[in-house]
Amino acid sequence: FLPIKLNKRQRELNRKVISLLNNIIENREKEMQLGIAKNDDR
Repeated sequence: FLPIKLNKRQRELNRKVISLLNNIIENREKEMQLGIAKNDDR
């Protein structure tokens, strides 16, 4: 891994995607615990 501009950008985007997915999963788990989860997964 060389810290060139493109690699830095890819790493930044990867962190954002992982963060967004983790937020979606956490929200979904909370909804499931509260019993308000929707079953519209596709």
